[in-house]
Amino acid sequence: MAADGDQGLDTDQKIRRSAARTLLNWVTGLAALGVIAGWGSTGVYYTQPGEAAVVLHLGRYYETVRDEGLHWRFPAPLGYHDTINVSEVRRLEFGLGSEGCEADRDAEPIHEHEVQTSDSNIVIPRYVVQYKIGDAFTYLYSLKDPTRTLKDASQAAMREAIGRYGIDEVLASNRQGIEEDAKRTLEAMVARYARKNGGATGFEILSMRLQSVQPPPKVQAAFDDVVAAKQDKDRALSVAAGDADEIRERAGAQAVELRESARAYKDAKVIEASGEAKRFELLLAEYQNARGVTRRRLYFETMESFMQGVEMFVVEPDAVQLMPLLSLPNQSLPGTRATSGDGEGR
Repeated sequence: MAADGDQGLDTDQKIRRSAARTLLNWVTGLAALGVIAGWGSTGVYYTQPGEAAVVLHLGRYYETVRDEGLHWRFPAPLGYHDTINVSEVRRLEFGLGSEGCEADRDAEPIHEHEVQTSDSNIVIPRYVVQYKIGDAFTYLYSLKDPTRTLKDASQAAMREAIGRYGIDEVLASNRQGIEEDAKRTLEAMVARYARKNGGATGFEILSMRLQSVQPPPKVQAAFDDVVAAKQDKDRALSVAAGDADEIRERAGAQAVELRESARAYKDAKVIEASGEAKRFELLLAEYQNARGVTRRRLYFETMESFMQGVEMFVVEPDAVQLMPLLSLPNQSLPGTRATSGDGEGR
């Protein structure tokens, strides 16, 4: 049925008016679709590698997107997203003269950096905290000032860790233990913050590294003397240990030499005794076969060894009276006396 406004018009006018209405409806529809499409396109967003997007729908947390590429959420004002790099390694520096840290740029009094050790000494540590963002939603929405929060927690953790050790351990001997204690304490603090907020932790603590530990400037000279004395002590102990090792090695070598010499002497004596025993056994066998001859031979051999080097004179039995006339060197026979200068004896 034709509209009331079309009454009284001819057919051509009615057709033109109908076409105009149809075109207007199409244009209006396309415009509406364009507006809807444009509004819907505001929900498209892109995440770079290493980024995470926290998506909110109607002001409430919806999801955290970590995949790289194009994504879509409800367009504003129904939806909203915030993107942050969660793969970047961030750092906080602490101590006098630290640079490159937004949380430590303001000048602070020197006592703000002083830390007390377990033996009531004062030191000024300089250290670096390296971390990455853990849960993006907690980092962005659960903490009022995440950087400041982590800075305060790091200072508290390092103070607590240094407070467990003495001055010597802090200055030189146990820095690794202090770093490990401080890192564990900081991780526990961050976990407590997350539990209070009912979410995951907003920080992933990678490391805490002590760059240097110095005493206060007023007592620097005294600490330098102490350190120098300790180095002298360590050097003396090292030299003494080296001397002890050298003496120990030399004594060990002498002990080995004595043992080897004693073993060789023992072996020689055993061999010599075995040879003597064998010779005696052979001699015994010969003696048992010819006792007279063997006895005489043994007598002669014994006398030969006994009389070796002794000057002897062989005389006739009846010539014993002539003995005083013999010129014996350096000795006088019994019953005689020395001759006079003319050679006559009495």
